[in-house]
Amino acid sequence: MLVMHLVNEPEVVESLNRGRFAQPLGYVVMDDENYLGYGLFAVEGKAVRVLDCGGPLAGEAQGGVLDGLVRACVAAGQERGAARFEVNGQNEALARWWQCFCPGKTPPLAIGVLFSGC
Repeated sequence: MLVMHLVNEPEVVESLNRGRFAQPLGYVVMDDENYLGYGLFAVEGKAVRVLDCGGPLAGEAQGGVLDGLVRACVAAGQERGAARFEVNGQNEALARWWQCFCPGKTPPLAIGVLFSGC
């Protein structure tokens, strides 16, 4: 069973972040005992930005898991007051995700766009 754990330990988030982003939040994705990867995000004003992802979920064969991770990050940002979202296009997996789910759209987008089909 896939589980996305919001990481509440700053030292764990920082070990994934390695000083690259200012004050990110993060998720770790597990399938039972198997580590599938992580995602980092930040809420800046009224926008949430998915900053990074890594691990096996970043591979092309794991598109569904990556989609779930991005949506979890955006939803967590929405809970913290964000109304818009974007992803870091410098991250290859996140750039692929954007092209699949938001083709031709200019970030940031209203969060409702991501969840309106659910």
